[in-house]
Amino acid sequence: PGRGAVYLFSGVGANFSSLTLQKELASGSVLGASGSSAFNLKDGDQFGTSVALEGDLLAIGARHDGTAGKDSGAVYLFKGASGEDFGGLTLASKLLSNQGALNMTDVPEGSGFGTSVALNEGRLAVGAELESIGSSKEQGAVYLFSGADADFSGVTWEGKMTSATGAENMPTVAAGDHLGSSVGLDGDKLVVGARSDNTSGAVHMFTNAGTDFSGLSWKGKIGSNAGALGMTGLSANDNFGIAVALNGDQLAVGATQDDASGVINSGAVHLFTN
Repeated sequence: PGRGAVYLFSGVGANFSSLTLQKELASGSVLGASGSSAFNLKDGDQFGTSVALEGDLLAIGARHDGTAGKDSGAVYLFKGASGEDFGGLTLASKLLSNQGALNMTDVPEGSGFGTSVALNEGRLAVGAELESIGSSKEQGAVYLFSGADADFSGVTWEGKMTSATGAENMPTVAAGDHLGSSVGLDGDKLVVGARSDNTSGAVHMFTNAGTDFSGLSWKGKIGSNAGALGMTGLSANDNFGIAVALNGDQLAVGATQDDASGVINSGAVHLFTN
């Protein structure tokens, strides 16, 4: 139980009218046009915790993968995704502690690496919302990679963003904030959710992502009644920032336990423009 799966569809088109399930990607799935490769998962891996798809590339998080340590987490990197039926899909690499990327760093046990993933223009961001920094439990972190293009063969770890480090002007992140709950990456901009920030949740905003995140700069934080024109109040445990989607000048933020219209934990999505 709990191995996880990802369902792959084609026919999205302009209005989803031809949407067609092509494949269920799960433990033991046979991959490749020749059907010559397969991959296996373990109970509790939670493969499919997060997904990111761009062009020929697909990244899938398994945040409780224990290959490199209990609940350390992993991200599976696939190539060959661009075919109509995903028939050429093959496993290119698996990112985990000290493995899968050039210069890959250590990922501590219990980090939940792969909680979130974002893939854009040769760059990959991976959230590890359960990572503890010293005695600060579950502050969270985001791992940043370049070279995530073509076939993932050049994917390179560039750095880690967490409390007061990893970006210019990066503020302190408190224990239990869960930085990396979600990540969104588009062009020069990066957004990172911290679903427990100040108990209600927040989204951190960054610019200057560049090709390798070397100039990344923190620009602000959206939270209760703050960070955006017209921003509304949030309540404790709303989980604002548990999911984000970034596209051009538009941002969508999920809050799974928002008591919208007085319905307890019914959830909500907050929509923003620039």
